[in-house]
Amino acid sequence: MQNMDLGDNELKPIKILGAGNFGRVFLCNYRQKYKVCVKRIIVKNPKKEMKRVMHETYIMSQLRHSHIVHYVRSFVHAGTVNIVTEYAPTGTLHELIKRSLPNGFTAAEVMQHFCDILMGLEYLHTRHVIHRDLKPANLLVDSNFCIKIEDFGIWHGFD
Repeated sequence: MQNMDLGDNELKPIKILGAGNFGRVFLCNYRQKYKVCVKRIIVKNPKKEMKRVMHETYIMSQLRHSHIVHYVRSFVHAGTVNIVTEYAPTGTLHELIKRSLPNGFTAAEVMQHFCDILMGLEYLHTRHVIHRDLKPANLLVDSNFCIKIEDFGIWHGFD
């Protein structure tokens, strides 16, 4: 994995975290200082898709909140758009739920996660951003077990 070229020599791939129809998500070392995620989106039809992908990337770059995944930067390389974001080492809420079975979460943990999600959504809505794909797989969990909303599938309205 270390020899894979992502199109930026400051990013050193460690492993693949996920894959789907959109492309892949890589865990990388960034500037030899810290770990980041790189979501590599394969743009199959640039005329149709590029404007939407770039618009979503622009909106992500404008968001700053403790319960929204931190955008680092983005770049285009070899027919792909690459979005660099913070790495949440605990994984997704979906993965955390599966790991917590059969006992599940305590009431306090449920309330904390619920409040984290609500605070992130409230921030998005004050910025006139609607998250169109909110689900446990799109909620990251950081090392302090705080929820971070990601993968927007968004529509920016109300302008």
